[in-house]
Amino acid sequence: MYRAQGIASMDYSNVMKNAVENAPLSFLQGRGSAAATLVNVFLMITQLGFCCVYFVFMAQNIRQVSFPDSVCALIFDVLTTSHKYCTVECQ
Repeated sequence: MYRAQGIASMDYSNVMKNAVENAPLSFLQGRGSAAATLVNVFLMITQLGFCCVYFVFMAQNIRQVSFPDSVCALIFDVLTTSHKYCTVECQ
């Protein structure tokens, strides 16, 4: 697809935009930029989810290594608990 358009490379949103604009269905052909925006929004949500999971994973591992009565353990407990409330609200 990118060779036919003369583009050196394409990102995910441009692939979706070109696929929608060149679709055989006529009602999709004018919605390329909306489809590209939708792909970018989903990529941002996915990246945010990966970062949240990584943050909780690291917090729990540091918590296991640290002393249970330390101030760091208390901070990690608070951060881990706030993440649990965030996942309940997002669902």
